[in-house]
Amino acid sequence: MPAHSNSNLTKHIQNSSVLLAKMEALTAQLQAAVEASFERTMGVPVPNAVDADVRQIEYSMVYSTDPIIADYMSGAKTLLDGVFGSSAPDVADAALDTVQTLLSNVIGSASIQTGGNSQSIRIRPSQSHGAVISAAFTQVEECSAKDWDTQTNFYVAYYVFVVWEPSAQDLAVIEKSEPALA
Repeated sequence: MPAHSNSNLTKHIQNSSVLLAKMEALTAQLQAAVEASFERTMGVPVPNAVDADVRQIEYSMVYSTDPIIADYMSGAKTLLDGVFGSSAPDVADAALDTVQTLLSNVIGSASIQTGGNSQSIRIRPSQSHGAVISAAFTQVEECSAKDWDTQTNFYVAYYVFVVWEPSAQDLAVIEKSEPALA
């Protein structure tokens, strides 16, 4: 590959496969941590797409130490309204509270908290026969500019947000693992 006049750009191009492999490894590590935390806390694995009414699993990178909670809340509200709409607004509102609490714990006072965070609630909706569980789990890692060859530090977050009506058997396991949800 011919050299670029910008040596920093050339260095990034030459190191892109190394950085990509490093990011894939970090993402896999964060995913494993979130899934293990979910199962350890809830007593059941993360519900699959067939069983969950809402199942959002993503990772993101942010350079800012001051992310905007309103942007995250807007996305969650749109997702919940799309699923529950006017049929179960009490479920959508309660599930949105789960997201709000998690975001307040992670972002808090304008600084991102690294490590694992989770929030879960049991919703007793008026239009459902059983319990609905809303759970949000995240794992956040700060990445140093030096280690990643960037100008500033950044954060990588992997998160899971699910809303589902567990089977009677799973609900019994959840209640045993997380007594506050009983």
